[in-house]
Amino acid sequence: NNNFIDLVYRELLNAHYS
Repeated sequence: NNNFIDLVYRELLNAHYS
């Protein structure tokens, strides 16, 4: 359960695809 990576990944996608 590593929700840190989930957070970083979501922010990465948000930065690239918004």
